[in-house]
Amino acid sequence: MKKYFDLIKPGIVFSNIFSVISGFLFASKNDFNIYILFFDCLGSFLIISSSCILNNIIDSEIDRKMQRTKERISALGKINYKFFVFISICLYLLSSFIFVFFVNLISFFLSSFAFFIYVIFYSIFLKKKYFFSTIFGSFSGAIPPIIGYCSVINKINLCSVIIFFIFVFWQISHFYSISMFRLEDYRNAGIPTFLLRYGIKKTRKHIIFYILCFIFCTILLKIFNYTNYFYLFMISVFNAIWLILSLLSLKKINYKNYAKYIFLSSIVIIFMFNILISINNFF
Repeated sequence: MKKYFDLIKPGIVFSNIFSVISGFLFASKNDFNIYILFFDCLGSFLIISSSCILNNIIDSEIDRKMQRTKERISALGKINYKFFVFISICLYLLSSFIFVFFVNLISFFLSSFAFFIYVIFYSIFLKKKYFFSTIFGSFSGAIPPIIGYCSVINKINLCSVIIFFIFVFWQISHFYSISMFRLEDYRNAGIPTFLLRYGIKKTRKHIIFYILCFIFCTILLKIFNYTNYFYLFMISVFNAIWLILSLLSLKKINYKNYAKYIFLSSIVIIFMFNILISINNFF
């Protein structure tokens, strides 16, 4: 049963719902609506699960060639693909119904945009052919906090755009580090990545570049007065640690260890960012 549940990629689902909640809390201020939050989370759970099921089916051939994914039930061919495509479509439609009738139209359009970017453009057309697919794939991963944010304010503003780019830059640096310590998997599966095209040294430099872009955008939230000084101080501390670690690791250790350090620190930094914007209105 667990292998069937893994089709929805629960780690991805729940981490994205965490971002939905943080975006919602950040926008709510003194107008907290538990009703909207519940349907935000439910709609997000359904549509992310739907996209992950389809991604598993689309990537089943690739997954057979990768050590990390070869035991997935979709890779082993032990599921009825047509049935799970049907389930996925039902989840998407139910999610759309929830967003349209219980949240707002902006959340529906944002969630659908993320769904089609991830499933159609990234998984079907780009991932197997182009090294820059990561950039487009990061767009879908940056949408969940915007869904939570815009479900409250019912519009797209400068703050939501800044948060979007914060998550885009984080996603890219995060994936580049994964592509390093999973290098053989991606090579065996024939997936073109930035690392395979341009090498370790250039990839490390690009990771640092995207970390700097992330840092700049996190500071923009304070510059435009969307956050307070407590947020600025705390995020600056974590940003500095992340950047210093990436710079110190640039030449001193092998690329796999470097990638693991950046990968783990990126998880910490995005977790803390979510926490800080969630509690911003309490300080």
